[in-house]
Amino acid sequence: MSTRDPYKLGKTYRSTDEAFKGADYATPIWRCETEWDRTKEYLGWILMWAVLLGCLFLLATWFEGTV
Repeated sequence: MSTRDPYKLGKTYRSTDEAFKGADYATPIWRCETEWDRTKEYLGWILMWAVLLGCLFLLATWFEGTV
């Protein structure tokens, strides 16, 4: 075997972030919220309110038709 065998020299790293201790390696549990994450949250709220108001509208029109 060669003297440059990485298994004999020590640990081999899975990524450059792990090897150089980059920002992504330093925060494995928490990451910043991206614009897409915020957009998904807003779209979820808009969809929820649209469904709720649509159901209330259908309920009101059905109730008006039965009276």
